[in-house]
Amino acid sequence: MLFDNSNDVLQETNSTSQFKFSNDDRSDIPFTISAWVKTSSENANDTIFSASQEEQVRGVIFAAHLDGAVYLRLCDNQTSINMITATTTGDKLYPGIWHHVAVTYDASYSVNGIKIYIDGVLQTTSASTTGTYLGMQAYAPEGARIGGAK
Repeated sequence: MLFDNSNDVLQETNSTSQFKFSNDDRSDIPFTISAWVKTSSENANDTIFSASQEEQVRGVIFAAHLDGAVYLRLCDNQTSINMITATTTGDKLYPGIWHHVAVTYDASYSVNGIKIYIDGVLQTTSASTTGTYLGMQAYAPEGARIGGAK
């Protein structure tokens, strides 16, 4: 598959996939996601990786904003949206240039447990919390997605 920065997406649709971010009891599991990315200036957000319920924005969303910031958002599966989000405030992703990005999460149920790296450098982040984050569901019902614009 050729990812030519034109809304390309690799969609894994098996809801019991290997992309598992919590145990069956919704206790989060530590994880790391890394990728080489080249963003475009035409899209408001470039998805790097997501494993979520699209309609309810629940699960894991790792993406880049148009302004070059990178963020990781974790949303639980309660009826109201409870989420934690870390967004970079330092280095940016520049359109048309390859960057290595990585995120780690230590399963602490806290935005402070999220670390974001751009080109191997730990970034300063701003933290956002909505509601009380209680942990993700074991599998994303719609599978996982790599790439594509949001």
